[in-house]
Order: sequence, then C-alpha cells, then structure tokens
Amino acid sequence: MLLKNRRFLMIVLSAIFIHTLTAMDNQDFIYGENNYNAYSTDNDKLLESFYQPINFTKTGFRDFLRHAFNDPAYAAQFIPHNLDKPVNQFLKWSKQSHQSAGSTSASLRLFTNKIKAAPYMTAGPILAITQEMPEYLKDTMVEQSTTMFAKLKKLVKRLLFTAFNAHFDYFKAEPNNFLDTLATDIVKEVKESEFMQAELDKEQLRTTVAHFLDTALSKIIWSPLDQTDAWDSFRKISEHLNSLREQEIIIEDDLDDLLNTLVERFIHFLELAGSDLLMDTVITIEKDIALDDCIVCHICEQEEDLITKKQRLLDALSTTRAKIAARSQGIITEVIALQK
Repeated sequence: MLLKNRRFLMIVLSAIFIHTLTAMDNQDFIYGENNYNAYSTDNDKLLESFYQPINFTKTGFRDFLRHAFNDPAYAAQFIPHNLDKPVNQFLKWSKQSHQSAGSTSASLRLFTNKIKAAPYMTAGPILAITQEMPEYLKDTMVEQSTTMFAKLKKLVKRLLFTAFNAHFDYFKAEPNNFLDTLATDIVKEVKESEFMQAELDKEQLRTTVAHFLDTALSKIIWSPLDQTDAWDSFRKISEHLNSLREQEIIIEDDLDDLLNTLVERFIHFLELAGSDLLMDTVITIEKDIALDDCIVCHICEQEEDLITKKQRLLDALSTTRAKIAARSQGIITEVIALQK
C-alpha cells in the first residue's frame, strides 16, 4: 500500500511538473539517493503508525489526535490515499455505540477540516466512503415518518387533555384567548421536545455530510495511467452519490452540487492530462455519455438555461480529442513556458 501510494504521488508530481510548473529564479531541486532512502524508511514507519486502529476511549481518542491527526504528514501523505479508513472507523463506531446525530456530525466536521490541509484526494477513499456511508447512517438519518408523527400525536394529545381538563371554564368564557394560549404552549413544547431536537440534529448531520463530501470531491485527482479506470471511478462515485440521495442521507440539491463538483474535477483532469490519454479512452467515455449511461446525464440543472453536466463533459472531451491528435503530430499542448 505504501509503495503504491508513493508511486501514485510520484506520477502526480511528475505530471504537475511537466504540464504546469512555472520555474522561478534561484530555485534548485536537490536529489540525494542516500537522503531519499533514509527519509523513505522513517516516513514508512510514520505512515504505518497512522494505519493503527483508533481506540474509541477517552484516552485512546486523545492519543489519536495528538500523535496521528495533528501530525502534518497525516494530511499531506495519509489522508489523500486513506481517508476512508479513519472515517469509516468513526462511522462504524457511531453506529455500534448508538451515538447521536450530533456526535456523528462532529466527527465528520473533524475530517472535513483535515481534508482542507491535504494537497489532493485520490478516488479510492471517496469511493469506499460513499459506498459504506448508507449502511452506517441509515438508522440515524431515515427514521420512519410514522414513528415521528406518533410521538407528535402523543405530545399534542397530552397538552390538549391537560389544558381542557384544568381550564375548561376559561375555554367556555374566552375560547379565542384560550386557544391562542394553547397553541403557543403546543408550539413551545414541540420545539423543546426530544424528538424535535433529534430531527434538527439529523438535518445538521445531513448538511455536514454534504459539506464533507463536497470538500473531498473538490480535491479529487486521477492519474492518466488509469485511462478508462478513471472514468469508471467517476461513474461509480456518481452512482454512490445518487444512492445517498435515494436513501435520504442527502437531498436533491446536495446531489446536484456534489455532481457539479465531481464534473468540474474530471474536466480539470482532462485539461491537465488530456493528451496523455488514449483516443480509445475518450471514445469509451463519449459512448457512455451518448447512451446516457451515467448519473450526471439524468440530473436536471438548477436553471433550464444552464449548460448541462453532460454537455460540459462532451465539450471537454472534444478539446481532449484535439490535444491527443496534436500530440500524435509532435505538438505539445500543455506546457507553460518557464520564467526567466
């Protein structure tokens, strides 16, 4: 796993260097074989420590924050390839220990802020998280409506009985004032009730989930070596996001926002590495889109006059075709001139 992570990082850094690096005066890259080997050994030991399971006791959680989470390498090197491991541990623990929606929301906020410090995100962890998230959150997020309404009915019935039983004469004498007071009391009780607070916590968790996913997606990258595998991961992530919407973990507007972020990141990938793709890869993607064999082809835009996600992808693929054709003729399309 560690060798795979390092290989992926070197590919990414190479691509960025070739396609987007602007050299500045007096900047030298010094490489020493001995220094690299010593660094990699120590670094591997550090990363191995990040893989250790989290102990969800007060002491264990404190140790995790101090010795792993706070380490700069946790965000820089571990999170981009392994975000799913700690996040799914937290979600699994929250479910098994029957934590509140507020507690689960706090855990996701913790990792949302850590993602902001990561240089990029690979697709694998996001795939794993979005696939497992419904299993961990469905019990918290999708409470049967009949249960909620039954609790509401019981509360209102109790308040009505108490009010009429204690103040029936007042009701006969001044019905309007009585009902105004009763309505105010009912609203207050509902707002302060345990089940209403649970509903508010669920809405907060839903918002936190959407923000967490959007933050991760906004940093996702793919390697041109993956070719059609990059497109396959794009499609699977979009399907997982749609599943989250179907299971009411996110709402329709959240799905649209998340798919927009995913589409823009894939377009950015095509812009950076388009000429490194094979023409067969582009043809495969275009065929899938033409057949509407992708969730993004079925989600309506916020406004009818906006360019669709489908069309944005097709436009980017058209530009990629041109880059591949140009490269086949020896024309490089993605190099920024070095500054002197």
